[in-house]
Amino acid sequence: MNNFTMTMLMPECGDTVRMDLRYDTNGYTLHTPDWTLSMPDDVTVRDTVESVQAVHMMLEHRA
Repeated sequence: MNNFTMTMLMPECGDTVRMDLRYDTNGYTLHTPDWTLSMPDDVTVRDTVESVQAVHMMLEHRA
């Protein structure tokens, strides 16, 4: 299993999101203090970024 720390700047709101990225035989798992996102191992970087942005906006900025 490989573990990394990743930081992303959210362009829509300017927030900085820090997450742990874990890779195992099932794919990728992104962990923040508030949510977890699982992605298959054949996903593109673009799809991952778009998914993180969508989850962040839905959970952190819901009206």
